[in-house]
Amino acid sequence: MNFKTHENNIKFLSKKRNEITGLLRGACSDALKTLQADKYGNFDKEDLLSLYESMFGDNPSPCVDLAVFCSECAKAYPISPLKLLEGLEQDSISPEHVQIAYLKNAFADKAYRKVSQLLDKVSAVYLPGFREVCEEVYYGRSTYALMPIFSSSDGQLSSFRQLIAKYDLNIIFAVDISMSDEGFMRYALLRKGLQDSNFDNEISYLDISVVAENNFKFGDLLESCEFLGATASSVNSYPSEYSENSSIVYLTLDISNAEVAALCLFLEASHIRYNPIGAYNVK
Repeated sequence: MNFKTHENNIKFLSKKRNEITGLLRGACSDALKTLQADKYGNFDKEDLLSLYESMFGDNPSPCVDLAVFCSECAKAYPISPLKLLEGLEQDSISPEHVQIAYLKNAFADKAYRKVSQLLDKVSAVYLPGFREVCEEVYYGRSTYALMPIFSSSDGQLSSFRQLIAKYDLNIIFAVDISMSDEGFMRYALLRKGLQDSNFDNEISYLDISVVAENNFKFGDLLESCEFLGATASSVNSYPSEYSENSSIVYLTLDISNAEVAALCLFLEASHIRYNPIGAYNVK
């Protein structure tokens, strides 16, 4: 078998793919300039989505073409990533005294001490279980919840992820706590809503849950995310409570080198059923 021939074929196809992507970028850029002229610079996200649909069809789905378009949008016009995540940008929390609810143990205490160094006038609220911790924040009795979400030995802690989703909480910050076996446990600081001025604006991870139905091509979503610089650091799938023909996929994306605004616009434009769970940095 002549492997050199196959190698040359791959190189040729890769070159053509890059050329096509370059042409697509140019077409998208020209279309965006036309939109800007037609709208006298006064347009919004819906105008961008309508432009994409007029170019590619009226049923956008996760694909690299859409990722290219969103990349060009983000380059041409300043877009706030959190504003693209529907319904999740809230006013920053600035109470006179901050309370953090958690289930007390040695590792949680270490996590609390690391987090409390970043906040003023903070105190702990100890509760008997993780459900009670989530309820404490859900009903507004405490500002934040502190819960484990990942361990180096077990990976994503699915039961905690599902609890977070049930109470509609969001991860805004995380700390890694060393354990005796040289591993670590990751604790998340949670609140209702993603934005918080008490923490830096650096975002290293984006967590989302996606409803994956029978006709959903999850590989296309991952390929598009990778095109925009976001790599999947964790993927976990669980049966959906609402339909036998779908599942819930919890996806953690490392976005430290990603086009974050383009990625957020892509998630909105692709018409996938998703829910943002966290946008955070890890210390």
